[in-house]
Amino acid sequence: MSIKRRHFVLNSLLALSGLILVTPIVTLLDRFRRHLPTTKRSKELTLPAVDGVHLLDNFILVKNGDQVRLFSRACTHLGCQLELDDKLNLLCPCHGSKFNHQGEVERGPAIRSLTEFRISFSAENSNQLVVGDAI
Repeated sequence: MSIKRRHFVLNSLLALSGLILVTPIVTLLDRFRRHLPTTKRSKELTLPAVDGVHLLDNFILVKNGDQVRLFSRACTHLGCQLELDDKLNLLCPCHGSKFNHQGEVERGPAIRSLTEFRISFSAENSNQLVVGDAI
């Protein structure tokens, strides 16, 4: 059985086209997967003494008096790590999404709010927060 040159060239071009299309998709999915928050956490964080917005590891902690909320630091658009600007806005450095201190989208391209986590205080130390499941 011999393969004709025309079939060989067409099959080669088809395989190359598939590779060209699949590679960026796999890269994007891998990048997104690495930044997704997992729901099982046993991490402890130290509660800051002052009110405000704090970046702690892969989390954003918002403290206002007795109210404490914890969000994932990963942008819901493509998973980039959010940063604080000089006005304490939560900004995505990759594509410009902006989130408020309640984790809600103020400017896209992100369309989903930030992932929020349940928190509890450590039994041994009231300044330690135990990170729970995603809400």
